[in-house]
Amino acid sequence: MNLTHRMFSAAAVALMAVSVCAQQPPAGPRTLADAAVRGWFPALAQRKPLASRPEVEAVRNLKGEVLGWVFSTDQLAPVVRGKRGEIGVWVALGVDGKIRGVKVGRHREDKKWFDRIRDPFYKAFDGRPADGSGGQPDAVTTATVSSRAMIDDVFGACRTVLGLPEVRKQLGAGTGIASDKPAR
Repeated sequence: MNLTHRMFSAAAVALMAVSVCAQQPPAGPRTLADAAVRGWFPALAQRKPLASRPEVEAVRNLKGEVLGWVFSTDQLAPVVRGKRGEIGVWVALGVDGKIRGVKVGRHREDKKWFDRIRDPFYKAFDGRPADGSGGQPDAVTTATVSSRAMIDDVFGACRTVLGLPEVRKQLGAGTGIASDKPAR
């Protein structure tokens, strides 16, 4: 093997290594602080992972009653990519089947465009039915790919969580949302 071929091979290997590292999500916290969760669930006393999906945490009050669930969309199906990869969005889902709030977590989106997504966009999720039946927020012009990905990701992950046995049982017991039986 001549020197030029070796140098080319070494450069190709280095370029592949850099490419693989660039595709990895940045290191950062995988949990959401209790203070943030308390903003959605003021009576928070305990957070406990679900048996069927430890990525989803049940939020309970002092009496042990489930208030809702918190989860990060990048830990659940479906995988939805923004412009630069998957966007982790923390979601608070109440026992009434409605979204309590969202908070952006890990992402690799371009700061210039991602910063155009402002508080009104995030607040537009609040109070919406998690199954998407109440409509969805509008995407943000100039950040359409990222905001559309977040919308699809939030509602897709919510549908995944709504399908979990523990969650279906709680929703059926609390509000009748998950129940097919007519209210009497």
